[in-house]
Amino acid sequence: MKNMNLKFGRFGIILALVLMIGAILPLMAQDEAKIRVQSDPSTAGLFIDGKYVGSAENFEISNSYVVSPGEHTIRLVDPRFEDYETKVTAEAGKTRKFNFKMTAKPAPQPPFGRIRTIQGANKFTGVWLNAQYVGHVDEFSNIFQRLLVPPGSYLIRFENPETGATYEESITISADQTTTINLVGRDV
Repeated sequence: MKNMNLKFGRFGIILALVLMIGAILPLMAQDEAKIRVQSDPSTAGLFIDGKYVGSAENFEISNSYVVSPGEHTIRLVDPRFEDYETKVTAEAGKTRKFNFKMTAKPAPQPPFGRIRTIQGANKFTGVWLNAQYVGHVDEFSNIFQRLLVPPGSYLIRFENPETGATYEESITISADQTTTINLVGRDV
């Protein structure tokens, strides 16, 4: 009988803990809101309150970006399109979904040089040329993908949206040539 009371006592403690956790989790979720963005183009860089959080395609269907409830500034950037910026209100405990269509810029004229990246730690690591966001490394990392830029000198910067780690270097781009930047081992 003593063993049976001990078993029910342990069961009661475990049940009480499960019920407490079940009551606390919904309260914690009310302190946050989520934003889900679908953009055209889907590869646009997503900035929330000025912070690069990754490619918009990463927050379209299954992933949401957690924010505090209230007003937030969303900015989409793609070098082929006009930047798009708007203010949105996120409500506690809810996921807000937004759809944006960006306006295309006129196509640039050659000559071009090309930049290729060899992907590091995160395929959504952002790429900036002379402080202008131009995409994420996965867009320029295979043998068929390149970033086309006019010949010249640039400061290229990479930023991992998950860790905030950055890497930058000065590069010179020549017409009809490919410059490859290897990010393996650079934590970006």
